[in-house]
Amino acid sequence: MIIFAKGKRSPWGFSGLVIFIYIIVTIVVAGSALFHGYWAAAFYTLATCLVFLAAGGGLKAIVLAKEKGLILIGGIIISLLLCGLGQWLSSGFSVGLFGHTLSGAVWGWIGFAVCILFTSKQIAGVK
Repeated sequence: MIIFAKGKRSPWGFSGLVIFIYIIVTIVVAGSALFHGYWAAAFYTLATCLVFLAAGGGLKAIVLAKEKGLILIGGIIISLLLCGLGQWLSSGFSVGLFGHTLSGAVWGWIGFAVCILFTSKQIAGVK
């Protein structure tokens, strides 16, 4: 449970916190690249994160909504296309965390996994 100012709880809870941490770390990595003059790597970092998060979150939302037929197939196809785009974008950077270097593709797939594991019905907007 996340507590905001004046004792209000976060509507997203722990799931939102995990996704938020991934996004913040991505912004810090992109900012570091931009600060050192690697504007293309900063763009690739942000774009890869955005695309993989959209693919993972969208796929989980389709599954949580219990859609059937063409909507399910379309959602899976769009998610796969976004993963392909993210994989292509991920070739422009690598992430160094705590002395370990991760390729851009690994960083993107971590974001995809985070969304698959931590997207709740509330985050997905599913009733």
